[in-house]
Amino acid sequence: MPNTLEERIGRLLRAMVAAAVAVVALGAVLYLVRHGAEPFSFSTFTPGPLDLRSPTRIVTAAFTLDPGAVIQFGILILLVTPMARVILSAVSYARTRDLAYAGLTTTVLAVLLFSLFWRN
Repeated sequence: MPNTLEERIGRLLRAMVAAAVAVVALGAVLYLVRHGAEPFSFSTFTPGPLDLRSPTRIVTAAFTLDPGAVIQFGILILLVTPMARVILSAVSYARTRDLAYAGLTTTVLAVLLFSLFWRN
């Protein structure tokens, strides 16, 4: 049975969603272990820390096993999933020398990366 692009993309997407779920679950367990007994107020909104608003800071903080950062890292994995699909498509099109689609998917990837890292 041939290993088609659609099959590879499907496996990639399933793996990344599973990884995102596992990382968020780990963060939730860490959060409950460290903060589960603390009282919580639903009447006031407290924004997350400023250091968890940048992808590079989220990744750095997640490796320290900060519960909020681990949860944010799982969400970041989920956000990067469509980009991984575009990257896999671009590489596949480039390998088959379909330069029109390779160029188009590379342009889409550039727009996605710009939207992820651009700050006002």
